[in-house]
Amino acid sequence: MERTISVGDWIRVGTDEGQVKEIRWRQTSIETRNWDTIVIPNSVLMRSQVTLLGHRVGAPRQQRRWIYFNVDFRYAPSEVIAAVEAALCAEPIDKVAPDPAPHCLLIDFKDSYATYAARYWITDLAPTDPVDGVVRARLFYALRRVGIPLSMPARALFITEDDEARRDRKRREEIEARVAALRGVELFHPLTEDERRVLAERISDALFVKGEAITRQGAEAHWLYIIRKGEAEVRVKVQDGELTERVAILGVGNFFGEMGLLTGEPRAATVIALTDVECYRVNKEIFQEGLRQRPEIAQDISNILARRRVELDSVVGQLNADAMRQRMQNLHGDFLNRIRNFFSLDGHK
Repeated sequence: MERTISVGDWIRVGTDEGQVKEIRWRQTSIETRNWDTIVIPNSVLMRSQVTLLGHRVGAPRQQRRWIYFNVDFRYAPSEVIAAVEAALCAEPIDKVAPDPAPHCLLIDFKDSYATYAARYWITDLAPTDPVDGVVRARLFYALRRVGIPLSMPARALFITEDDEARRDRKRREEIEARVAALRGVELFHPLTEDERRVLAERISDALFVKGEAITRQGAEAHWLYIIRKGEAEVRVKVQDGELTERVAILGVGNFFGEMGLLTGEPRAATVIALTDVECYRVNKEIFQEGLRQRPEIAQDISNILARRRVELDSVVGQLNADAMRQRMQNLHGDFLNRIRNFFSLDGHK
């Protein structure tokens, strides 16, 4: 037995599960995840089926975990699986193995919903509940971002005192909050108040869990984020391909992703949530209509883009004041042309 089980192994004997802490002549002691110590006579071990958890010959110790969840039939399995797998694989999760990669499966059909499972392998068998909690949070936020709610059983009944007047009031309050957020973003200063209100009615919410990548350097994404709750950090890759220490910390009212929204340029930095983060997301399609109606605001926007790019370049390349001014002049015309091309504003001066 001593050659089969070693101190440090995780084992299951009957309903008892824990890490082996001591092996003696007559007994073996295991410690559970609740920090209880179970003393098992070796005679019982010899007569019982003992499972070595996460043990494979010639392979690292990893154990597979399952998280089950339900989604209404209205949503295609491909959409659900893609959203979950993207969230679980985009940014490493502490103590979750990258290989095999986490994945999502359609498990079963019920009366009013489909059952799915997220599967992943943990590298440390002790903190299973905390790791499961992080995975559940990633899953929840990922589905919320794409507009897929978790399903309730069909027999669940909710009674609320909500009427049309109350819903209208809540909607107006939300629009006012969005207008205020847009008003605080320098990029939208050239817009009139009415134009900001039209934009506010069409932007969407995007939620991210702590540790999740909101956007990644080099990715193509034609939208801008405005943080309305939480904090995020900005990281920039240098020549060796490694992420630097923090370049900046973003909080409520800060925005990022303007280059992707206005020029289609790949992301210049990686932004990762330091806390749970709630954002407003402005897509190219909803900004395009206003820009085509008043193409002259592209001049002001190109100035703002040029200045923000020079500020970022100065952090990475340590530009002096003269170099920053020269680069600002060069970038202004370039950004103006790119905005016109990206939004099909050719012919407007």
